[in-house]
Amino acid sequence: MSTNTAKPRVKAVTAKKLARRDGSFVAANALMTRAPSLADPAMASKLKAFKKEVTRTPEAANDFLRKIGLVTPSGRLSKTYGG
Repeated sequence: MSTNTAKPRVKAVTAKKLARRDGSFVAANALMTRAPSLADPAMASKLKAFKKEVTRTPEAANDFLRKIGLVTPSGRLSKTYGG
């Protein structure tokens, strides 16, 4: 009795080909080649505006911390971060 231990041949699909199928080759290629840099002046201005928005009121800051999972809805530190 013979058993077939050979692995099935699977054709590898590259990210470039996937990008062509869904029509977003340029966007996918840009994401693969370069990550956003915090030193980029455009990114720095966006971060500054975001910080201003989030720290405007204590309620806004708490909402942000809840959204990212740092604190629970009751305002306590989540278990993931030592609470």
